[in-house]
Amino acid sequence: MALPNSLGKASSQRVSWFELFYDLVLVAAISQVGKVYVKEPTWAMTCLIAASVVVLFGIWLLTTVGYGLFRRETAWRRVLLLIQMLGVVVAALSLSKTGLPGWAGFIAIAVVVITQTLIYAGFTRVSAPMQGSLRVVVWSTSIAVVIFALAATFMLLASVDNTNLVATLALIAGGAVILVPLIWRVMPGV
Repeated sequence: MALPNSLGKASSQRVSWFELFYDLVLVAAISQVGKVYVKEPTWAMTCLIAASVVVLFGIWLLTTVGYGLFRRETAWRRVLLLIQMLGVVVAALSLSKTGLPGWAGFIAIAVVVITQTLIYAGFTRVSAPMQGSLRVVVWSTSIAVVIFALAATFMLLASVDNTNLVATLALIAGGAVILVPLIWRVMPGV
C-alpha cells in the first residue's frame, strides 16, 4: 500500500536505494545491540537495550514517515541522512562496556535527532493541518535533543554506578518524546 504524498495523492514510486541502505544501517545497529546483550544478559542491560531499540524505532519511523510524505530527494536531505547513519552506528557501538563511552552514544543520538528536526523543519509546502503536526514533531525532537544532551553530560560527569539507570531513563524519556507526537499527530494524517 502506498503512502499518500504531500499533495494527498497515492504515490507508486518504488523504494530508493538510499532508503534501503539506511534500513541496512539500522539493521546493523540492532545486530550490534543484540551482540551487546548476549555478552551481558542482566535485567539492567535488558532495560537499556529495550529503551535503545525504542529510540532506534522512533528514529527509523521518523525517517520512513518523512520519505512517505515527501518523496523528493535533495542533496541536503541525503547529507543529513548520512550524518544520521553515522550517528546511529556510533550510538550502537557505545552500548557495550568495551566500546565507545556512553556519553559519546548520547551525543550521537542527539546529532541524529537534530538531523530529524532539520529534515522535518524543511517540509514547508504542506497543508495547514499537516504543517501544525510537523511543527509538533519539530518541537518534540528538539526536546529529545535536550534530553539526550543532558544525559551525555551526566554520563560524562557521573560515577559508573548510576549510568545504566540514567541511560535507560533518558532513552525512555527521549523515545517517548519522539514517538508519542509522531504517532498521535502525524500518523493519523498519513
